[in-house]
Amino acid sequence: MTKVVRSVCRALSAALVPVISASLLVISAGEASAAWSQPSFVRSVGGIGRPGVFAWGLSYNPVTDEVIVGDYLNFRVRRYADGGARFLGDLPARPGEVWATGVDPRNGDIYYSSNWQQSIERFDRFGNHLATVRLSSGWNSWFDVDRNGDLWVVYGSPQSTSYQLQRYRNDGTRLNTWTLPNSFPKAMTIFGVGVTSDDRVYLPDSNNKQIQVYRFNRSSGALTFDRAFGSSVLGGDLRGIAIDEANGWVYTSDAAANLVRKFTLDGTFVMGIGGAGSTPGKFQAPRQLDVDPETGELYVADFGNWRFQRFGPNGGLIGAYPNPAQPAALGHLAHAADAVADPATGDLWVADTYNQRFQRFGPDGALTGAWGYRGGNPEYGQNYPSAIGFDPVNRRVWVGQEEGRVIKIYDDDGGYVATISRGPKTPENAGYTRNVTDIDFFGGKAYIADEQYDKIKVVDANTFVELAEIDVYNGSGWSGAHGLGIDPATGNLYVATYTEDRIKVYSPGGSLLRTFGTSGSGDGQFTSPRDVAIVGGVAYVTDADKSRVQAFSLDGTYLGKWGGIGTGPYKFRNPMGIDVVGSLLYVSDVENGRITVFDTAAPKPAFVFHKPTVTITAPADGQILAVEGPISVEGVAASTQFVGNVEISVQRASDGLWWNGRTASWEVAPTVNLAPWVATSAPATQASYAYVFPGAARGQSYRIEVVARNRQDTVSATKVATVQVSTELPPDTTAPNASLTSPARNATVPRGIVQLLGGATDDRAVGAVAVTIKDVDAGTYLRPNGSWGAIAWLPTVLASPGATASGWSLDVDLPRGNFKVMVRATDAAGNEDATKPNVPFGTS
Repeated sequence: MTKVVRSVCRALSAALVPVISASLLVISAGEASAAWSQPSFVRSVGGIGRPGVFAWGLSYNPVTDEVIVGDYLNFRVRRYADGGARFLGDLPARPGEVWATGVDPRNGDIYYSSNWQQSIERFDRFGNHLATVRLSSGWNSWFDVDRNGDLWVVYGSPQSTSYQLQRYRNDGTRLNTWTLPNSFPKAMTIFGVGVTSDDRVYLPDSNNKQIQVYRFNRSSGALTFDRAFGSSVLGGDLRGIAIDEANGWVYTSDAAANLVRKFTLDGTFVMGIGGAGSTPGKFQAPRQLDVDPETGELYVADFGNWRFQRFGPNGGLIGAYPNPAQPAALGHLAHAADAVADPATGDLWVADTYNQRFQRFGPDGALTGAWGYRGGNPEYGQNYPSAIGFDPVNRRVWVGQEEGRVIKIYDDDGGYVATISRGPKTPENAGYTRNVTDIDFFGGKAYIADEQYDKIKVVDANTFVELAEIDVYNGSGWSGAHGLGIDPATGNLYVATYTEDRIKVYSPGGSLLRTFGTSGSGDGQFTSPRDVAIVGGVAYVTDADKSRVQAFSLDGTYLGKWGGIGTGPYKFRNPMGIDVVGSLLYVSDVENGRITVFDTAAPKPAFVFHKPTVTITAPADGQILAVEGPISVEGVAASTQFVGNVEISVQRASDGLWWNGRTASWEVAPTVNLAPWVATSAPATQASYAYVFPGAARGQSYRIEVVARNRQDTVSATKVATVQVSTELPPDTTAPNASLTSPARNATVPRGIVQLLGGATDDRAVGAVAVTIKDVDAGTYLRPNGSWGAIAWLPTVLASPGATASGWSLDVDLPRGNFKVMVRATDAAGNEDATKPNVPFGTS
């Protein structure tokens, strides 16, 4: 079992604690509502940062010899040449998540499906938009293009009781519709379709753990069931299918097992490729896949590792791309939907939704830990962590999974405690929860909001036993109960429901007391209310679509607002979660990649003009970098009127395009990327910032522009640095270095699950870290299957694969005894650590 723990020194700023402590004020409802004032900006935490690619859809284009990758959450379609090694650029952006991709084998036309638009978009091989094929459902996850250029589209969702298969011409004319038979042991869950030249249709059915094969008769239009295979080896989350007709193979991606499984066309199992992990050749939640028909090489979208991989016909790894990897930097955020503060320490916990992790920041804004990755690990595997709550009594962090349908519970240092609710996302078992979107605590109980469930769940925070449900259903669709706030004086619940555009107030026993708010953009109205926080007798409500926060008295009287779309200290882009500790409000400013903090006890000050200053300390102006990959832009911002933002813009010299960190893409217009900053007190007159730009490529030059804003939105002069990445890289002959930090040398730790932690560094890129664990008394080594025998190297999980420095972790189950752990690091060039630390410790 593996666990990602990207832990850095937990440094609680002594200078900041008094600031926070001084703000823990109790204001009566009468005082607050009588003279409400807009809260003052204190600081921001985090900064925008997404992986270079969320590889979900993938197709090989035999006409152009390109790999087409559907970048799911960056909303782009990426094009790669040279087997994936060379990035060519993106198709013109169109709105919406990118799901499956496809290619017309006759002329190289490129297709991708857009769930938001309920369409399939068609481009020629040069990137010119040709047509939009309108579909009858939003759940057009997967499709295929046959030898005649016809589109085969599967309709359905994990909640469906039946699926349809439809065939379209490439101009959008629907030719056939079939309702697939539901005669299998379970209702279908289908994410994939492959059509052969002899009109056989292959459908991977996750819920029945099999591949179904149908025959299509072009003369009659009939579709008949032929056979099914694979049930003896397939897992429960099949996400793609690829057919190599020339060599007689069928491949399917099994995300639950993190494997690609290979069969003959008649269904005989041949081999598995991959396995769970982040090292090259391993997978975390693989998605769509395709085959080069000429070479038989296999390409797989490795969604959870932010890359795609290329394998030979025998399953041997050829490469992983992008190379170097472009993971989201630690301390940066991607669609961070929720945040919560620890009232005892001032630590801030953030659900970093799209980066599939949760992170902890100290009161000074410095990262103090990050946990999680996309995958099926029962303890640290994440599936869109969208809600986070802190239990101040038991000092536990509850992380709700939007898609995973579970809540995972950790101690206040990230140690796994338990999982509550059930997880199977199938028609037969909707689960304990559906889409958890908020978790608050009061009186020893956890209150769980769920936008797709009709009730607020009330759970004992100590025993995890469900105590009650509060019905919030409006009678149609799903509840849309996205977030809630609890009045500390009465225990009343204020529930924000975006399907009704209002706030519903319930007693602790679940009786509806009143509602307030209506649909609209006026004062006191909502277009998408997402969460509520109660402080000083005032209810603060985030409205995502209007990018604002509104304030109300507890009876629903409108008091005021602030916000609007923008990046300034008092602006937002799609705010969702809101939490309160003392007088401090923490707002999840989702699309700006930050958490903004406001003090309700300190009104927004009157404007005083003062121009802030900013410096760039790294990289140096004119610096030539020997290594492509991430660049950390660092410096200091200062203002007597307190630091608000640090904004980074990066322009590529070769084409004049600008880096947009919100979509990890190059665009025509200059784009502001907000940088994380750290300060020992807040509001801060001086702050250190560091923004990681992930995409520096060999031979390119970049112009980096930095400005600072104070909290009154006055901007500094622009500082500029120009850097270049060397065209030719010298051979990599420097070996990496690995270390073991826990357990300490000669330490004794409790037997059972022992957490191994360490780090590795390299001059260019850490490739992998592995360990051996020797039972000193028996002279045997721990094997990957849990047995003891001959020496074996166990792979660890890298916190930042491809970086020059990375933490690593591994959880192992050890009996009582004496052990030695040897650590070995390798870099991307295959150089091996010569030191190999060998550390003794014991268990009791």
